[in-house]
Amino acid sequence: MQQAYPPYITRGGEQVFCQPFLVKDVDSHCYVLQADINALAAMCDRYLNTPLATLGDGKTIYRPFSSFVMLSFSHLTQTHAERPPEAWFEEHEAILWMLTVAGREEAGVFIADRFAWFTPYIFVDSPPAMLAGEIIYGFPKAIANVSLGQTPEAPFTVDTTVVAHYGYDSQATMQRLLTLRPANPASGDHTELQTLEETVRTALARLPKEHHKFVLPDLHFLTSAIEDLFKGRMPVVALKQFRDAADGTRACYQAIVEFDLTMSNLHGMSVRFDPWELEIADYQSHPIVKDFGFTGSTVPTFVSTRMQYDLQLGEGRKIAEFVQLPQK
Repeated sequence: MQQAYPPYITRGGEQVFCQPFLVKDVDSHCYVLQADINALAAMCDRYLNTPLATLGDGKTIYRPFSSFVMLSFSHLTQTHAERPPEAWFEEHEAILWMLTVAGREEAGVFIADRFAWFTPYIFVDSPPAMLAGEIIYGFPKAIANVSLGQTPEAPFTVDTTVVAHYGYDSQATMQRLLTLRPANPASGDHTELQTLEETVRTALARLPKEHHKFVLPDLHFLTSAIEDLFKGRMPVVALKQFRDAADGTRACYQAIVEFDLTMSNLHGMSVRFDPWELEIADYQSHPIVKDFGFTGSTVPTFVSTRMQYDLQLGEGRKIAEFVQLPQK
């Protein structure tokens, strides 16, 4: 029988607010990029599959669904903690997303069970957002200055703490890491599509062709995917861990958790195909180009969307966990 967790002790000056969270008035700009599927698979192994095997759950496997990834820049106007101590905070964030498929292998065939989004890099400008996201859910959030372009031609940028090359004498400094700007701002090409038919037709014409290995979905996968779509639900998977106080190279707590981001009250949505470029600075502390297998430090976008909506962050589900219990 698993030992019950002790109650969480809320302290004065608390900045780790308690889930669930209701986010009002989210304004998201999302851009689709092409990565390398083998590099994405390596990230799945490093951050999800290897910990799962260590934690004793060798059945669940996460694989990248596609070589396409997404970069989002968002303004979250009000994030409300719905349990005491109640409060709300504002934040700007930039996230690199990859869509994975969770499943299992049977007789050498991968059986897909469910979708789950994975976020290897997240940058936020709010300490409560960073602390709650990392400590509660396992989001790898970092404090940054996140700027959303105020005009159609203005760049989106992320400045965060980086290290050029690790070493005892290397200083961590705040530097520009990401710059997203129009590839040809003088062209005037700002194609914005509203209807589903013209959006799908244009997307299929412009996106590079994908070559998938055969994945066999089970009935639960089809049911959950359809249900997620109609309910505006985005399942997310994360590696939650804390360094041990005695040996910092070890984790005193480690878990693979899933939880849902549920969109509601869609206030507006548009799709655009004007080209943008993501410029990624080269720092050893942030090997984004290598991790995603991008072909260079300048990455073109293929399609973008802008959405305004509300968002619910719910309770988490532990897929597997290790916790160091007191010795008797």
